[in-house]
Amino acid sequence: MDKRKSTYMYMEYLRVLCTFMVVVIHVSGTNWFKIEIGSPSWTIQTYFNLAGRFTVCVFSMISGALLLRPDKTITIHDIFHKYIRRILICFVTWMVIYCNDCG
Repeated sequence: MDKRKSTYMYMEYLRVLCTFMVVVIHVSGTNWFKIEIGSPSWTIQTYFNLAGRFTVCVFSMISGALLLRPDKTITIHDIFHKYIRRILICFVTWMVIYCNDCG
């Protein structure tokens, strides 16, 4: 294993944990609104939901840490043509699929 992979391996473990917690959030939220407020089931689902809320922030921080590594030089041209273009393509595709599904 090269030095870079071993240096950032903890981020991969954190990604796995965050992925698992996103699944926990979605599973715990499926029947959350149907359960009586204050019941033991509602309390347990609320705690699971709250425990996983850090994942979105952590995913953003991991992306920023990997994108803005000090040993990697990135120009503005690279950011706009490589990264933002990919994000826009995914976003537009999602919007088209979502809008076709709604109407």
